[in-house]
Amino acid sequence: MTKNALTLALVLCATVLPGAAQAEDCLYQRCYGAVALGPNKAWGYAYNQISKQAAIKVAQRNCPGTCGVVESFYNSCGAFAVGDNGGWGYANGATRSEAESAAIDYCAPTGVNCQPIVSICSPP
Repeated sequence: MTKNALTLALVLCATVLPGAAQAEDCLYQRCYGAVALGPNKAWGYAYNQISKQAAIKVAQRNCPGTCGVVESFYNSCGAFAVGDNGGWGYANGATRSEAESAAIDYCAPTGVNCQPIVSICSPP
């Protein structure tokens, strides 16, 4: 192998391996997600993030407008339900349907006709 080829191989390994390690860490340890809620039922989400902070930032970035309510979770699912009157509820659960159902239950005491508007699992 020539010196240039060896240098290129080392650069490629250094570039590829850290990303692969992060994805593996996410898949086999803690894999964070987040759901975000804002005015006028605006929402955003994130999944397969390597930290809570990263998940929150991605969920807020994916929200049109300003999502001030953000909930995170790891190795599970999260959901926001919103009522016609603006009441809302958040929950996480082992499955998407479990998280959605619990979010509706949390919303019901203050919300009217609560429905899930965003739910995501991490890992999906």
